[in-house]
Amino acid sequence: MLRNVLSLKRLFDFKGRATRREFLLVHVLYWVAVFAPMILETAILGDPEHLKGGSYAIGAMLFALTCILALAGLVALIAVAARRLHDQGNAIWFLLLGLVPVVGWLFLLVMMFYPGQPYENECGPDPREEALELAAA
Repeated sequence: MLRNVLSLKRLFDFKGRATRREFLLVHVLYWVAVFAPMILETAILGDPEHLKGGSYAIGAMLFALTCILALAGLVALIAVAARRLHDQGNAIWFLLLGLVPVVGWLFLLVMMFYPGQPYENECGPDPREEALELAAA
């Protein structure tokens, strides 16, 4: 399962189905990837009042890295949410519910944790059965 999630092809794939575990794992990886450069920047640079000329370059590079990781991760988050909706037999258009203030994204978050369909649907086979087959092999 971890190998499938860490595959770049699977991270940015909007087709197929995703389990709840995969959804959570992608979110954890996203937040670690976004916050790690921020923590590193704080550890390296320390107090902003004591910055010297070269420290600004390090800070700018870490900020650029954080922005790139955040944008790439945002695409991965949307892709795994779309696959999660496919697992339940819903269309990707349900993601637009997240644009409704407060109520929409809460409803969408609850939908992400509903169990998927236990049989093959139009988006592919049940991903839990695939995980069990890989574990048995």
